[in-house]
Amino acid sequence: MDAQLARLLNSSNHDEETEKQLWKVLTAYDATREFSERVLRDAPHYRPPGVLGRKRRQKGGFQLMPGFPQPVEEDEFVCPQGNDYTWYRDEVGEVIPQCPVHHCVLVQA
Repeated sequence: MDAQLARLLNSSNHDEETEKQLWKVLTAYDATREFSERVLRDAPHYRPPGVLGRKRRQKGGFQLMPGFPQPVEEDEFVCPQGNDYTWYRDEVGEVIPQCPVHHCVLVQA
């Protein structure tokens, strides 16, 4: 599946037929179909389900600050070659990985 997706995403054709082929690959398995549908429901951010609604652990004795606290979005990093890989940093100290397809350093989106 990975090779099929990489071939379609890196092809020079970005037409309706390519979209149909991508969707066919992504929906071939229940797990990837459900994952893809959840990502599409998160428009316009299109974040993976593991990032949505993630709650931070609270340690004892902590109280929220007064006001209207809002969740902070994770930092998003993308592959600068082909824009076919996205990674989200959960914590500031996390090491930013390389793109598994192009083996280059990800850049902040």
